Amino acid sequence: MAFSSENASYEDRRRWPRLNAYSPVKFRCINEDKFQCCITCDISEGGAGVLLDHPVPRGTCLYFQIKLHNCPRPAYGIARVVWTDRDNYSDKYRTGLEFLEISSTSRTDIASFVQTGITPPHPS
Repeated sequence: MAFSSENASYEDRRRWPRLNAYSPVKFRCINEDKFQCCITCDISEGGAGVLLDHPVPRGTCLYFQIKLHNCPRPAYGIARVVWTDRDNYSDKYRTGLEFLEISSTSRTDIASFVQTGITPPHPS
């Protein structure tokens, strides 16, 4: 998948390893009440890549819940959109989220999930 040069520089600055993973996500903009659903493309302790049905402006803050494979509780918190690009292979928008506020339990769950390196199967 191709990314703009702006995204490539962001990719180079990552502090945590990422795992390609297709995990269900519920999210809503901070100033909205309605949740929407999407899936992750990848995840790390510091953020996640998600596939959205529509573009969300850079800087938008979202409340999120991510259901990690084999974890009994969702990881949740607040994230900020750091970039959005049209996906080359679908009608979706690949979007980079930076976790701003996340509980230590959720961060630990995500770190353990990434460390296992086991990618759950892609949903059909």
